[in-house]
Amino acid sequence: MHVFIFQSRVRPDLTGFTTWRTGSNLPEELGPWAFMGQGAMHAGDPVTGVYGGANTVLAGIERDGFYVARADVHARRTA
Repeated sequence: MHVFIFQSRVRPDLTGFTTWRTGSNLPEELGPWAFMGQGAMHAGDPVTGVYGGANTVLAGIERDGFYVARADVHARRTA
């Protein structure tokens, strides 16, 4: 699944995952949301800071259209 990743500007500890390029389906009360990246996510993939990895994220997206995690998935990214 192609996933877009956003970080809450109000709560920087929150990361939102969605298939919507604009992120407009992420919860308004936790926004505004800043785009952080995108990419393919497959079941079984690890996702830094998210217990259960991609399985958890993908299940949330399937259920609600998005998934919000209290995780800093960007802190350990290397350039």
